[in-house]
Amino acid sequence: MVNDVTRALAWEPAVHAANVGMAVKDGVVTLTGHLDWAYRRNAAVRAVQPLAGVVEVRSRIALKARLIPADIGTPVREALERQARGISSVVNELEVAGSLDLRQSGGRAPA
Repeated sequence: MVNDVTRALAWEPAVHAANVGMAVKDGVVTLTGHLDWAYRRNAAVRAVQPLAGVVEVRSRIALKARLIPADIGTPVREALERQARGISSVVNELEVAGSLDLRQSGGRAPA
């Protein structure tokens, strides 16, 4: 069963299998190690659960954040910029960039 678990983890693209260890006893698979995101840890569990002979999967995989506090501002800012798409705030003004198709509004700009 150890070989099956190893293969399942290696085939799961969300899991860095090199960072996951395991112990198998009486059909109970205990996963250990460190991964950077909860979805990766959950993917490891889901990859092993359907294997023949597996009765239970216990996750002892710790989450290890890749970001240090000084780096958090950059991805948050980038995410907000992606969401804004064409809207930017300048001091007390709101600047909106984009275009308006007057054909859909009967040739008139909305009030």
